[in-house]
Amino acid sequence: MALVAFHNTSAHVMFVGTVMVPPSEIRYVDERLLPQAHAENVQQETVTDPLAELLKNSVAVVLPALETMSLEELEKLGELEQSGLARKGILGPIAERILKISNDIQGGGTNLNQLEGIEGTTSALGSHDA
Repeated sequence: MALVAFHNTSAHVMFVGTVMVPPSEIRYVDERLLPQAHAENVQQETVTDPLAELLKNSVAVVLPALETMSLEELEKLGELEQSGLARKGILGPIAERILKISNDIQGGGTNLNQLEGIEGTTSALGSHDA
């Protein structure tokens, strides 16, 4: 805990944490409790997220960028979009891209769209006769 001198230049009593600082007096206080120190720390911690910046653009700009993203980036982008605008034009393609990458990682498998092309499988998928 680094102590710094805090000078109360106002006409009223100020409190910094639990330390009372009368008007025109100086007290040593923990620098982390000072408003300026907190504002400086927040500014240092604020780093622009490229995915959040991407989502500020239109759907036409975001969609081509999906093709170059990793699975982790797509998941984070989906979370950011859901907490923000939640545009269906972006969430749908993100979900499709995540499914495609996951399918590729797992070595393929049967796609529901491929099953619909086979006669009778769509009705078999919808009902179960025991």
